[in-house]
Amino acid sequence: MASDDFDGKTDTHENDSTDTNGTSIIIDDDDPIVQEIPVYLAKGLANNLYLLQYPLRPAHMPYDGKSVLETRMKGEQLEMTIGLETRGAAGQHYSQSKGMQYSGLTGGVMDKIVLSSQSSKPGDMSRYVAGVFKDNQIHLTPLKGIVQLRPCLRHIEKLNESGRVPGAGGVGAVSDGETTATESEEEEAKPVTVRFAKAGAKDKQKAEPEEPWKTLSYHSLESNEATVERELLFAGDDNHTEEFSVTPSEYLDMVCPVETMQKSASPLGPSDVLSLTTLKTLPYEKQVIELMKKAVVLSFDYVCMLLSRGKGERGSVLEYLQKCSLLVQGCWVVHSALLLTKESSSLRNARDYILWCFTQQHTITRKDLAAALKITTQQLRDILKPIACQRPEGGWQFRMERDHDFISKYPQVVSSQESLWQRRHTELVQVYGLGTSPSAPLSTSASEGKTASGSRTKSSQPSEAKIDFTPARTRLLQPNQLDVDRTGSNASSLKDFCRTTIGRTVVSFSELKERLLRHQSSLAKDNPMRGQNVTNDLLVSTLKDVGCVELGQAHSKRLFVIPSIGDHTDPYRLAIIDLLKTSKSLKRKQVVDAISSHNVTFDNKVLTSVLRDLCNSRGAQWHLKGTI
Repeated sequence: MASDDFDGKTDTHENDSTDTNGTSIIIDDDDPIVQEIPVYLAKGLANNLYLLQYPLRPAHMPYDGKSVLETRMKGEQLEMTIGLETRGAAGQHYSQSKGMQYSGLTGGVMDKIVLSSQSSKPGDMSRYVAGVFKDNQIHLTPLKGIVQLRPCLRHIEKLNESGRVPGAGGVGAVSDGETTATESEEEEAKPVTVRFAKAGAKDKQKAEPEEPWKTLSYHSLESNEATVERELLFAGDDNHTEEFSVTPSEYLDMVCPVETMQKSASPLGPSDVLSLTTLKTLPYEKQVIELMKKAVVLSFDYVCMLLSRGKGERGSVLEYLQKCSLLVQGCWVVHSALLLTKESSSLRNARDYILWCFTQQHTITRKDLAAALKITTQQLRDILKPIACQRPEGGWQFRMERDHDFISKYPQVVSSQESLWQRRHTELVQVYGLGTSPSAPLSTSASEGKTASGSRTKSSQPSEAKIDFTPARTRLLQPNQLDVDRTGSNASSLKDFCRTTIGRTVVSFSELKERLLRHQSSLAKDNPMRGQNVTNDLLVSTLKDVGCVELGQAHSKRLFVIPSIGDHTDPYRLAIIDLLKTSKSLKRKQVVDAISSHNVTFDNKVLTSVLRDLCNSRGAQWHLKGTI
């Protein structure tokens, strides 16, 4: 931090620069940024994580988890019974005489203590999180509640209720029915007073509604169950940020909503600023409609996240989405009739035709669309901008990545949307007078390509390809298909790219395709590889040619790895990859046993290096990269 001292002089070592808006920015060289640490939000325990505090226990003397005898909960009250060491070195501070004084009330020597809390919801918990720092990353998990546990002195309450005092039955004790002369005189001289007893603990318990105690399972810090739960404090590697088609100012209003005091404001619409605070005051179905009208295209998970809907309400969200949106590439796009309310029906038909094209291909060309739809270039751009991105090498690419998770989880919805698109396509064919196989607005080159029905066609025109305009389920579910010549220098360049990209680690198929597109766009214009496109089948075939093995068959993602890279680590890699073919997580002992069976001289450093190339460490296990 910069020093707060000020000596009245102006520092001459500060740099005065100006940003793009002309604002002067002062950079203090004495207070440099030492390190930037990424912060992740983990949601695995977001609704179940409590912080237990022990205000009366010294920090250097924590309770031993092994001594916890029982844990139970009733409503918002938590009780934890902890055993006390009464003998031996651990019980050197235990008073045997005091323990015996309460033996008549506790049924034996007092060898346990009860910790109790009265409330586990201290007001607004949105400001509190639990953080874990590991591998130069900070992972934060929201807290559900903070519980303070204090000793519950029930043995003292029982003494007060019974009228006994510590030491009863010992030396100097007076038995029942015996009274000394002095005590008799004091009792005779004692004035009569009226006292009102305060409500005790029992009275409070009677006033509360009866609720059964729920016994909880307690796992110590070193247990396997605790280790597994601690892994949920880390955000998974597959967390990704959806691309949201809003302007920076609109995004700021969404993450920092400000309630307006103007009650006469017009209803929300596509041209209004969307405030989540105002949005949530609307009926549930209206929330979904207004959100889709503003965002235009969103994934199902992102809609649920913005509306703060849990798993139990996802069915309602899906029902309302089908009323106001259409499914494209596994994502939801708002109906043309809701978005283009003031425009003519011809523009709505044109937009539906473009959306249908995106159900068939991930990339289309603007030139062929304008010719087929008979609309101006500006009108076409206005339709494409909210739903697609322009590629540097030409063509328009659908704004969202294909949502394979939604497609696999909701096959009935996908089938229903497919039927809807078939009916809509039949109407569009009649409106525009299209044939069964017109020129398709696809960004494919001269070589062959697959049709929607799976057959192959040839085209002599470099910018056109012939496809069947009948939608097919296989076409809807398959990723974007590109084409390239399998022979010659292009094939060799593709193999070199795959070897270099994968190298010693694990790469998913989707990530490999993204890197390939970026690599092609960075090539010189006269490079033949830049103008060529690669089909998914060709890319998989090339991966097999360079010796890659697919590990995604046992997992949700298609993951590729090169088993042999030609050095001393190959025996280790082969043993680990064989194990990863059947299980996405390994224990170090499993790997050591597998390597030993290959008659290889064991080297712990080499093993650790290979494990880091192929897996991510979480607790006591190694997980295949791309699966957590």
